[in-house]
Amino acid sequence: MKKWVKIKGVVKILSRDLSWVNDEIIESFAKKGADLHLYVMSENRVVKKIREKNPYCKIYFYGEYGFEPDSRYTIIRANRDSRQIAITLKEQNSYTRLHHEIYISKGNAYDKKMLGLANDLMKCMECVDQEYGEKDS
Repeated sequence: MKKWVKIKGVVKILSRDLSWVNDEIIESFAKKGADLHLYVMSENRVVKKIREKNPYCKIYFYGEYGFEPDSRYTIIRANRDSRQIAITLKEQNSYTRLHHEIYISKGNAYDKKMLGLANDLMKCMECVDQEYGEKDS
């Protein structure tokens, strides 16, 4: 993930709490400006630290709507035709053994469908946030 978040273009990350994010990744996030979109359960220490380093990032909180996704994923170059996504699912109620599946927008039809679904879910969360939540960014 460290290499992925450094790639130019919009980065969108759906995570429960961003517990995997360390100071090195936060520094990469700081350089993204408004090209960083985070979708997290709720405000926490890591989110506050990211917001401190990058006040221009867009942050959406989905927990207040009673939603908790089974998957976690990162989309890179979300604003380009060459976008990619890494997706993982919970294994036995835990994320301790993460195995990410990679899908590429220029790949086969299945890859394109996976990217489309992930992007649609994030857009849906953005719409709900704009309609019902306080605008965060």
